[in-house]
Amino acid sequence: MQGNLILVLHAHLPYVRHPEQERFLEERWFFEAVTETYIPLIKFFDRMQAENIPFKLTLSISPTLAAMMEDPLLRVRCRRHLDLSIRLADEECSRTRPWPDMNFLAWMYKRLFEEARQTFVERCGTRLLTAFRQFAEAGNLELITCAGTHGYLPLLASEPCAVRAQVLTAVKEHERVFGQRPKGMWVWIISWPRRASAISLSMPTASRKPSPGRASASALRCCVPPEWRRLAETP
Repeated sequence: MQGNLILVLHAHLPYVRHPEQERFLEERWFFEAVTETYIPLIKFFDRMQAENIPFKLTLSISPTLAAMMEDPLLRVRCRRHLDLSIRLADEECSRTRPWPDMNFLAWMYKRLFEEARQTFVERCGTRLLTAFRQFAEAGNLELITCAGTHGYLPLLASEPCAVRAQVLTAVKEHERVFGQRPKGMWVWIISWPRRASAISLSMPTASRKPSPGRASASALRCCVPPEWRRLAETP
């Protein structure tokens, strides 16, 4: 019996942006995710490309996360967060010198923050989506979206216009940041309204069976109800 392995990564964070405050605790959630998740992912993809290792996977980037990644203010603040982290790690390297185990951890984090800053500033020019777009253009990534604010669509089923707004917003935001329509849509926890007659999704139709050796979002589109497929084109 032969099957297919589909690697799908789903990236999402709620929208957090507070220009009224110089430093805001909730924004650190985004900065830490950039440092510990999205930058390591870019570094891993870069390494595989450098070593000529073929790879294909699907990446779902939520509209809220994409908007934060592109926001000029948050990009400046993320760079500042990395600079402060490097400074703190450097101080910890000196402070923990009498304790070898702690000193080892301090140096580990110092290297992590320095490499993260190099990737964020020099490799990506503080725009992480540029790197993901490059991987997509190289054929290594298939970029898809999800509901506009990561809304749980079954709970919105009583208001079809709200579901329609979630999908339309997702498609338009993906077009804005990536310059093209999304290849598919990740439905939160693979769930949708039982009665979706007025809800449709404008995504390319695809068979349930992916092409041999191709790990893409195509096989996931079977998770989207057929009734959703014309939504974004509906006037």
